[in-house]
Amino acid sequence: MLGENERALLRKQGYHLVGAHSAVKPCKWLVESIRTGGECYKHQFYDIQSHRCVQCTPALQFCTHSCLFCWRVLDWDAVPKDFKWNEPSFVASEILREHLRIISGHGGNAGADMKKAKEAWQPKHVALSLAGEPLLYPYLGELIGEFHKRKMTTFVVSNGTLPERMRALAETSLPTQLYISM
Repeated sequence: MLGENERALLRKQGYHLVGAHSAVKPCKWLVESIRTGGECYKHQFYDIQSHRCVQCTPALQFCTHSCLFCWRVLDWDAVPKDFKWNEPSFVASEILREHLRIISGHGGNAGADMKKAKEAWQPKHVALSLAGEPLLYPYLGELIGEFHKRKMTTFVVSNGTLPERMRALAETSLPTQLYISM
């Protein structure tokens, strides 16, 4: 699905590709938390520590809209009927593995809070909100369940165009938080 030009653009913008359709990218607030103590709104409202949060997506290149105001880097694709989705256990494991690889340099930064840099190696929260429409991933409930098995909370941001998929999450695993972005 993604050509080499799109992959190169995504990498240049800090996305780390995982499998055929997922990605992880360190949030600005993860870095700020380790370096300056800054925290995002999720800390204020939900007591989620920014340095222990993984920002990712299971549907990088797929969305149900092409909003003019969207800051994402791709022209969105419809999901092809024969698309081969990665299994939820693979997506969860590889997102977490890649996240840890990404943050590995913070421990060597003299300006970093070493306690937070060490804590960041044990993420507690996953924000499925990086790009694309996460509800297009057909195994989202199972993926949420994979993160919950790891004792992590989950935060899903959706554009609200797939209410039937939201209802279906109740049959597998509901996210800890669900945001509808309009």
